[in-house]
This record gives sequence, C-alpha cells and structure tokens, in this order.
Amino acid sequence: MPARRGHDAQAVDVVDAVLETAVALAAEHGLARVTMSHIAKEAGIGRATLYTYFPDVQSILIA
Repeated sequence: MPARRGHDAQAVDVVDAVLETAVALAAEHGLARVTMSHIAKEAGIGRATLYTYFPDVQSILIA
C-alpha cells in the first residue's frame, strides 16, 4: 500500500497551487480582476478550501 502524505504536505501543495494560480491570473487579467472564485476554480479547489488558507485575494497576492 502506498504511503499516505501528511496533512502538512497537502497544505503546502494547496498553498503552492493557489500562489502559482494567482500570479498567473494577475498576469493575464490584471490584479483588479482576480477573484477568490476564479483562483479556486483555476487551482482546482473549492472556495471553502481556499478560504481555509487565505481570507482574501490581497493576502494571496502579498504571500
């Protein structure tokens, strides 16, 4: 049976995906047009999951 990854590793993967997605969306659409819904959709996660890690778009872009 394959080893299961820990919660911390999964969290790092989610945060990395969110940050990469936000940068790409900001480059493509401009900062003002990036939304939490758009980031979640493009990163392949739910909005509730996204809000678990970041309270708003500004905090993602700062990170």
